[in-house]
Amino acid sequence: MWGRPASSVVKPLIWANVLIFLATGLGRHAPGSPNGFFELLHLHPYYLRDLELWRLGTYMFVHGGAMHLFFNMWGLHLFGRLVEERLGPQRFLRLYFISGVLGGLAWTLANWWGPVLVALDARALTESIRQQLQSGGVELVRSQGELLAYGSAAGLQAVRGLRVLHAYSGVVGASGAVFGVMMAAAMTAPNLRIMLLIPPVPMKLKTFVAVYALIEIALGWSAAAGHSASRVAHLAHLGGLAGAFLYMKHLGHSSPWDLFRGHLAAWRYRRARQRFQTLSGDGEGSAGGAPPSLEVDRILDKIGRYGIQSLTEEERRTLQEAGQRLRGGGR
Repeated sequence: MWGRPASSVVKPLIWANVLIFLATGLGRHAPGSPNGFFELLHLHPYYLRDLELWRLGTYMFVHGGAMHLFFNMWGLHLFGRLVEERLGPQRFLRLYFISGVLGGLAWTLANWWGPVLVALDARALTESIRQQLQSGGVELVRSQGELLAYGSAAGLQAVRGLRVLHAYSGVVGASGAVFGVMMAAAMTAPNLRIMLLIPPVPMKLKTFVAVYALIEIALGWSAAAGHSASRVAHLAHLGGLAGAFLYMKHLGHSSPWDLFRGHLAAWRYRRARQRFQTLSGDGEGSAGGAPPSLEVDRILDKIGRYGIQSLTEEERRTLQEAGQRLRGGGR
């Protein structure tokens, strides 16, 4: 339905995700291996404390399973074509990475001070290192052939000579970037109607994204409060939505959900209409060629529905003359 420019970046992004999924062993890291490709790319606060900043860009190309990859790429395919057609490939690519990076930052900041679980190289664990870990409140335990350490990231990194093989419970996936693409789609085509799969309900795109955002807020709050043990990085999704919203606002797109501003504008225009009607009486034009109130009503209705940018030059002049007339009648 939606055509793509010749230099489309949507398909290369999908292929990059698929190829990296294959290169990381179908999303499975290799326990005990300090040089696994999966471990090199995924995002975790422990690694960012070591200034491995590239992970903010690479984690979004790593996925934890086939279904995780499929749904992210399906969303990128559906919404990416629509957004790229409107923004162009370069701006779309900026949007994608801004959303993904801010999504990763949101999740990382929320987990920055929490305890971490890492696998250690038991061969490099000396008695001195063991004592330093214990004095820092770090617990050591063996599980499935691995030596695990559980404690604060700061306490682990303060130990000299400690060799960490990999960190558990990091974040991977393009979800934050895809959520950003969804936000951009809602801001460029808010009234486009889509059909949900489950349940099969037609819905405007702006409503679909708003509902998804509210669900993510509720699930994220529930996880933060300890009411659920979800492995989904809801904050990464919300960070992606926020990053795309800010970028689209920077490009000049307005929010389709600014209900408060719309109601305020409608109230102001209703008040202005009442004042114009009071001064103009029964709607006939006054002496001197002043614009009739019915025409002013029409223009005010148009502003309330479509915004002041929708007015023609003639309508702007008519409104300006009516304003001058109003000020003159109010003295």
